[in-house]
Amino acid sequence: MFDIIILSDTIGFLNDIQNTLEALHRFSAPETRIIISYYSKYWEPILKVAEFLKLKKPTISQNYLVTSDIEHLLNLSGFEVIKKEYRQLIPQKFLGLGSFINKYIGTIPGLRRLCVRTYLVARPKPQKMMTLPSVRSQEKIKYTSNN
Repeated sequence: MFDIIILSDTIGFLNDIQNTLEALHRFSAPETRIIISYYSKYWEPILKVAEFLKLKKPTISQNYLVTSDIEHLLNLSGFEVIKKEYRQLIPQKFLGLGSFINKYIGTIPGLRRLCVRTYLVARPKPQKMMTLPSVRSQEKIKYTSNN
Protein backbone atom coordinates (compact mmCIF):
# COMPACT_ATOMS: atom_id res chain seq x y z
CA MET A 1 0.00 0.00 0.00
CA PHE A 2 1.16 3.51 -0.80
CA ASP A 3 0.71 6.70 1.19
CA ILE A 4 0.73 8.90 -1.92
CA ILE A 5 0.08 8.08 -5.57
CA ILE A 6 0.93 10.85 -8.05
CA LEU A 7 -0.51 11.10 -11.56
CA SER A 8 1.42 14.06 -12.94
CA ASP A 9 0.34 15.19 -16.42
CA THR A 10 -0.75 11.68 -17.36
CA ILE A 11 -4.54 11.73 -16.97
CA GLY A 12 -5.11 13.13 -20.48
CA PHE A 13 -3.02 10.41 -22.09
CA LEU A 14 -4.93 7.46 -20.62
CA ASN A 15 -7.24 5.44 -22.86
CA ASP A 16 -9.56 4.44 -20.02
CA ILE A 17 -9.29 6.90 -17.15
CA GLN A 18 -12.00 5.34 -15.00
CA ASN A 19 -10.50 1.85 -15.28
CA THR A 20 -7.06 3.20 -14.36
CA LEU A 21 -8.44 5.04 -11.33
CA GLU A 22 -10.35 1.95 -10.20
CA ALA A 23 -7.14 -0.11 -10.47
CA LEU A 24 -5.46 2.26 -7.98
CA HIS A 25 -7.57 0.77 -5.17
CA ARG A 26 -5.21 -2.24 -5.20
CA PHE A 27 -2.42 0.06 -4.05
CA SER A 28 -4.50 2.25 -1.73
CA ALA A 29 -5.28 2.20 1.95
CA PRO A 30 -7.87 4.45 3.63
CA GLU A 31 -5.15 7.03 4.37
CA THR A 32 -3.72 7.01 0.80
CA ARG A 33 -3.86 10.27 -1.13
CA ILE A 34 -4.12 10.41 -4.93
CA ILE A 35 -2.61 13.60 -6.39
CA ILE A 36 -3.57 14.43 -9.95
CA SER A 37 -1.93 17.35 -11.74
CA TYR A 38 -2.79 18.40 -15.27
CA TYR A 39 -2.97 21.31 -17.67
CA SER A 40 -6.17 23.30 -17.90
CA LYS A 41 -8.03 22.69 -21.16
CA TYR A 42 -8.39 26.45 -21.61
CA TRP A 43 -4.65 26.72 -22.18
CA GLU A 44 -4.55 24.16 -25.00
CA PRO A 45 -4.42 26.73 -27.85
CA ILE A 46 -1.72 28.78 -26.10
CA LEU A 47 0.38 25.68 -25.38
CA LYS A 48 0.09 24.60 -29.04
CA VAL A 49 1.34 28.03 -30.17
CA ALA A 50 4.23 27.79 -27.67
CA GLU A 51 5.13 24.39 -29.13
CA PHE A 52 5.00 25.80 -32.67
CA LEU A 53 7.30 28.69 -31.66
CA LYS A 54 9.67 26.19 -29.97
CA LEU A 55 9.06 27.80 -26.56
CA LYS A 56 7.72 24.51 -25.20
CA LYS A 57 8.68 20.92 -25.87
CA PRO A 58 6.16 19.21 -28.14
CA THR A 59 3.85 16.61 -26.60
CA ILE A 60 1.65 13.98 -28.14
CA SER A 61 -2.03 14.85 -28.37
CA GLN A 62 -4.06 14.29 -25.24
CA ASN A 63 -7.59 14.60 -23.96
CA TYR A 64 -8.02 17.91 -22.18
CA LEU A 65 -10.52 17.48 -19.37
CA VAL A 66 -12.20 20.08 -17.23
CA THR A 67 -11.84 19.73 -13.48
CA SER A 68 -15.43 18.59 -12.98
CA ASP A 69 -14.89 15.70 -15.44
CA ILE A 70 -11.94 14.42 -13.41
CA GLU A 71 -13.86 14.90 -10.16
CA HIS A 72 -16.75 12.83 -11.56
CA LEU A 73 -14.37 10.10 -12.77
CA LEU A 74 -12.76 9.96 -9.33
CA ASN A 75 -16.19 9.70 -7.73
CA LEU A 76 -17.28 6.90 -10.08
CA SER A 77 -14.01 5.11 -9.31
CA GLY A 78 -14.55 5.16 -5.54
CA PHE A 79 -12.50 8.21 -4.59
CA GLU A 80 -13.55 11.51 -3.07
CA VAL A 81 -11.84 14.83 -3.81
CA ILE A 82 -10.65 16.51 -0.63
CA LYS A 83 -8.66 19.41 -2.12
CA LYS A 84 -8.53 21.36 -5.37
CA GLU A 85 -5.80 23.86 -6.27
CA TYR A 86 -5.13 26.07 -9.28
CA ARG A 87 -1.54 27.22 -9.83
CA GLN A 88 0.74 29.06 -12.29
CA LEU A 89 -1.14 31.88 -13.90
CA ILE A 90 1.86 32.83 -16.05
CA PRO A 91 5.34 31.37 -16.72
CA GLN A 92 7.77 31.75 -13.79
CA LYS A 93 10.26 33.94 -15.69
CA PHE A 94 7.73 36.35 -17.21
CA LEU A 95 9.44 39.78 -16.99
CA GLY A 96 10.76 38.77 -13.57
CA LEU A 97 7.23 39.05 -12.18
CA GLY A 98 6.09 35.46 -12.68
CA SER A 99 6.67 34.25 -9.14
CA PHE A 100 4.99 37.30 -7.61
CA ILE A 101 1.96 37.12 -9.92
CA ASN A 102 1.55 33.37 -9.43
CA LYS A 103 1.83 33.62 -5.64
CA TYR A 104 -0.40 36.63 -4.99
CA ILE A 105 -2.60 37.29 -8.02
CA GLY A 106 -2.96 33.74 -9.31
CA THR A 107 -4.65 32.68 -6.07
CA ILE A 108 -7.44 35.27 -6.21
CA PRO A 109 -10.86 33.57 -6.55
CA GLY A 110 -12.12 33.91 -10.10
CA LEU A 111 -8.65 34.50 -11.52
CA ARG A 112 -7.24 31.24 -10.23
CA ARG A 113 -9.41 29.24 -12.63
CA LEU A 114 -7.37 30.79 -15.44
CA CYS A 115 -4.20 29.10 -14.14
CA VAL A 116 -2.30 26.68 -16.38
CA ARG A 117 -2.06 23.94 -13.76
CA THR A 118 -4.76 22.25 -11.73
CA TYR A 119 -4.18 19.86 -8.83
CA LEU A 120 -6.69 17.50 -7.26
CA VAL A 121 -6.12 15.51 -4.08
CA ALA A 122 -8.43 12.57 -3.47
CA ARG A 123 -8.73 9.68 -1.05
CA PRO A 124 -10.58 6.37 -1.17
CA LYS A 125 -14.20 6.74 -0.15
CA PRO A 126 -14.83 5.27 3.28
CA GLN A 127 -16.29 1.80 3.11
CA LYS A 128 -19.74 1.59 4.64
CA MET A 129 -19.91 -1.29 7.04
CA MET A 130 -23.21 -3.02 7.57
CA THR A 131 -23.68 -4.00 11.18
CA LEU A 132 -25.70 -7.14 11.48
CA PRO A 133 -27.19 -8.25 14.76
CA SER A 134 -25.12 -10.86 16.50
CA VAL A 135 -26.40 -14.33 17.24
CA ARG A 136 -26.62 -13.42 20.90
CA SER A 137 -28.88 -10.45 20.33
CA GLN A 138 -31.17 -12.58 18.13
CA GLU A 139 -31.38 -15.18 20.90
CA LYS A 140 -32.33 -12.49 23.38
CA ILE A 141 -34.97 -11.17 21.02
CA LYS A 142 -36.40 -14.66 20.54
CA TYR A 143 -36.27 -15.31 24.26
CA THR A 144 -37.96 -12.08 25.17
CA SER A 145 -40.56 -12.40 22.42
CA ASN A 146 -41.66 -15.82 23.72
CA ASN A 147 -42.47 -14.45 27.18
